[in-house]
Amino acid sequence: MHKGKEIGYLLEGNLQTEVGRSAYRVRSGDVIYLTTEIPSRWKNPGPGTAKLLWIKLR
Repeated sequence: MHKGKEIGYLLEGNLQTEVGRSAYRVRSGDVIYLTTEIPSRWKNPGPGTAKLLWIKLR
């Protein structure tokens, strides 16, 4: 679980994420914002590598 607030920018590939009770497909160029209050999980569904730029905010 992450602490605080975070922003992710997917540089390459695809990811699947669950945020709370909702599921999303994240594609290259997408941005996601997460906070501690909402549980999340990530999965790389593809055969290739996903590259994600991750920024932790305080």
